[in-house]
Amino acid sequence: PSKSEGYPYATASIIGYIFGSLATEIVGSFSLLGNVSGLPALVFLVPSMLSAVTMMAWSRNELGDVWGMARDDDGGGNDK
Repeated sequence: PSKSEGYPYATASIIGYIFGSLATEIVGSFSLLGNVSGLPALVFLVPSMLSAVTMMAWSRNELGDVWGMARDDDGGGNDK
């Protein structure tokens, strides 16, 4: 990509990771889930990263490309 374009999906996923990490720390520090010794970070990391990438794709009108739902030029169908 050009310097002006950058890496939008990598940036979005990093931002999502940061938000997911913050959510993990906040929920873990308040002990909202009772007396649980360990909190699985993936509970927060995966949804926040997927949400960030999905919102980036939606804002760029590339949602179908990112999720593999893009239409073919011949009207759809399988490539097999």
